[in-house]
Amino acid sequence: MALINIIHDLELGKIEVYTHSSSRKISIRKSRKSGFSLKAVIPSKEYIGELHKIIERERDKLKKFCRENTKDSIDETFAIDSDLFKLETKFDNYNGRERIWRNNDGNYILFYTEETDFNDQFTQMALEDLVVWALRQQANLLLPKFVKQIANAIGAKVSNIRITKAQSRWGSCSSTGTISLSCFLIALPIDLIRYVIIHELSHTFEMNHSNKFHDIVDRLTGGKEKELEARIRNSASSRNRQPIDLNCSSQAMDIYISDLLRRSRHHLL
Repeated sequence: MALINIIHDLELGKIEVYTHSSSRKISIRKSRKSGFSLKAVIPSKEYIGELHKIIERERDKLKKFCRENTKDSIDETFAIDSDLFKLETKFDNYNGRERIWRNNDGNYILFYTEETDFNDQFTQMALEDLVVWALRQQANLLLPKFVKQIANAIGAKVSNIRITKAQSRWGSCSSTGTISLSCFLIALPIDLIRYVIIHELSHTFEMNHSNKFHDIVDRLTGGKEKELEARIRNSASSRNRQPIDLNCSSQAMDIYISDLLRRSRHHLL
C-alpha cells in the first residue's frame, strides 16, 4: 500500500489516498493515525478522478460519518487528570501559536492563543497531535520502567519495549519478546496499566489466548482478570471520558511490584 496523495477538503478535512494492488474497488474509511482523518484506498492512481466523483456524490454521508467518528473537541476547558498523566489548557499568546509544555511537577500544559479557532477541524487535528505528543513523552518516561519491573517480578523475558501511537489496541507481544504499548495507555488508571502489561508479558509464556494463558493472567492479577478485562474494554469505547480516580500515584506501582513478587512464587508456568 502506497500513499500517493492527500486531499484537504474544507468540509471533510484531510483525506489520505493510498493505492493497493489487490483492491478491486474504492473504499473510504477512518484513518488509524492520530487526529481524525479519512483514508481512501484505490486500485491505482488512474482512479483518482473516480474518487473525487464519489466524494462529491457521497458528501452528505461522509460528513455524517465524520461527525459521528470525530472525538470530543479540544477547547479551553480540555483537561486530562489520570494517575500518571495530567494535562490542563491555558491561554498564552507567546509567539501567537499553540504549544505544549511540561512543568517542573511533570504535568503538561496545552497553551492556546487569541488566534486559536477551536471550531476549525485543522486546528483540532493540530491540538490533538500536541496532546498525543505529550502522551507519548510520558509513556516513554514511565511505561518501559514498569514493564521491566513486572517482567523481573514474574520471570518474563523481554527483548525490546516499544511505545506506539496505536489506537486499535492497548498493547501486543511478538514471538521474539518485543512488548509494544500504546501511548494512550498512560492516561488509564494505574491498575488497568498494570493489567495490560501483565496480559502482554503473559504472552511470553503462552503465545495464545488458551485456558492456560488466562490462568496465568488471572493468577497474576489476584483473580481479577475478568473484572479488569471488562473495564479495559469499557475504556476503549470511552477513551475521551475522564479516567476513574483511584487516588494512586506512580509509587503505587512499586508497592504493587512487591506484592506481585510474592504472588508469582505460586505461579505455575
